[in-house]
Amino acid sequence: DLVWQELVRLHKVPTKFDGRGVRVALIDSGVANVPDLRNRVVARVDFTEERDGLDTFGHGTHMAGLIAGDGTSSAGFWKGAAPGADLISLKVASWNGATDTSSVIAALRWVVTNKTRYNIRIVSLSFGTDGTQSYRSDPLDRAVERAWQAGIVVVASAGNLGPLPGS
Repeated sequence: DLVWQELVRLHKVPTKFDGRGVRVALIDSGVANVPDLRNRVVARVDFTEERDGLDTFGHGTHMAGLIAGDGTSSAGFWKGAAPGADLISLKVASWNGATDTSSVIAALRWVVTNKTRYNIRIVSLSFGTDGTQSYRSDPLDRAVERAWQAGIVVVASAGNLGPLPGS
């Protein structure tokens, strides 16, 4: 067993929940067509110049697997946290993994606007920014707050810079 599993008391989580009926909006570099996600990417919206909705960088597909991979490619050994969940892929980063804040804000606006249409319950944001503004005036923070106020669970990465100020 891994230490983190004990720390988060993973063994106490009921195993009858697998994400079925939940739709997660993933704002990232798109999602490739891979066996572990089968036909569970129910919508693709592309905010990049590539306009194909597919992951050409790899990060979005990696995150999609962590969220909803069903273990097909590993004979069930590696599964995501919610292997029964459906995904809505919002591609904001292209082949080099780069994006800008305005694309992410546009994707968040799309999620809020289409929450009911697609039954979106969760939005996942897993990227970094070098912004230094206070959360009180940061436009990205405001867009995240709007999603949360719309009743969407917002999951955001903590970043890769460790305990540095502003990380």
